Amino acid sequence: MNLKQKLSAEQAGGPSFLAGKNITAKQIDNAYYMAMESMAHLNKNAADLMRKYDSHGATDVTGFGIMGHAQNLAAAQVNDVDLVIDRLPILD
Repeated sequence: MNLKQKLSAEQAGGPSFLAGKNITAKQIDNAYYMAMESMAHLNKNAADLMRKYDSHGATDVTGFGIMGHAQNLAAAQVNDVDLVIDRLPILD
């Protein structure tokens, strides 16, 4: 469950989780919508490039992190994996 889901549950009468925390409902909403906008933008570009290059596989970087996913992808392909770290988006 993410913070946006907890906030929605709290607003629907569920238990309060914000009490004593150093984050506001507005900050949670802003971070949630920034993340959604970023993912939509990143996914559109990725989808366009996948069609252009007839790609047959992709992954996200959650869970195992970027290195874990890169190792899995590299193990399943002929070419090397080239990461451009300074182009990765960071949401804060």
